[in-house]
Amino acid sequence: MSENLELFKFARLYLGQENWNLIKKTSNEELELFKHFSITTDKSYIVFGTPDLLLKFRAFYLTRCLKKRPLYSQYSIHDYAVELSSGVKNEFSINIDQDLIFLYRHQHLHTIGKSEDWLLETILNKVADRNRDGLVTIILSEVRMSYLENSGEFELINLSGLAVKESMSKVLDDIKKEKESGIGSSKTFNSYQD
Repeated sequence: MSENLELFKFARLYLGQENWNLIKKTSNEELELFKHFSITTDKSYIVFGTPDLLLKFRAFYLTRCLKKRPLYSQYSIHDYAVELSSGVKNEFSINIDQDLIFLYRHQHLHTIGKSEDWLLETILNKVADRNRDGLVTIILSEVRMSYLENSGEFELINLSGLAVKESMSKVLDDIKKEKESGIGSSKTFNSYQD
């Protein structure tokens, strides 16, 4: 019993409060989705999905790392690429290699001219080096990046199917509630046609 308690304490400490809270918020359906993918802790991945699912996936992935306990950190994909391009290395720099790095790309990253090409090429160059050194990079992305996906340096995990299913379920629930309450009846529908 005391071994389980020690393991529990260690897991909480390793994961940190934010990831621990995300694990507690992960639904059974989300957990089953994550388990559906054959995930190993020695490959780099691009994970595509909604912000909520991406963060929950990160927490789930870290639970797979408990035995190895790699040092990890998370950065914005843009900030990471900028830092890599600066060429400056010091002990506190973003570009000091960790065993495991999570890079996050949100959907509002603005690109001008060839900046998208620069971003993806900079990241791919670094990840290819990291892969050959046995280090792991997980890109959590709200948008698809076919250039990286087709590079052969990453495995793709597409979580968007659950997001679509949840959205459709919510829409259907809303329609059902409207019908039950009389809102959205044929009278309301007809008023939109006028």
